[in-house]
Amino acid sequence: LSGGAGADVFILAGDSGNDRIRDWEDGIDRIDLSALAIGFDALTITDSAPGRVRVDFGAGTLVVMDAAGLLSAADITAEDFIGLL
Repeated sequence: LSGGAGADVFILAGDSGNDRIRDWEDGIDRIDLSALAIGFDALTITDSAPGRVRVDFGAGTLVVMDAAGLLSAADITAEDFIGLL
């Protein structure tokens, strides 16, 4: 998944499987998990490689990358998500 310039909302469906966001802008972009009906505590957020964060959510996995390669798991917080219970 790739967004354009400015704020993007990446919407994941209930059957998401494995997805990848290639151009995350921390503090600007958001991830919509409304279709999954889960809370932030159901997410497992880990560093998977330099500049890559893995978000496991039961129905699948999301890998989030930023253009600079500086993203870490600590950067992904509840405020980055929409639609959490």
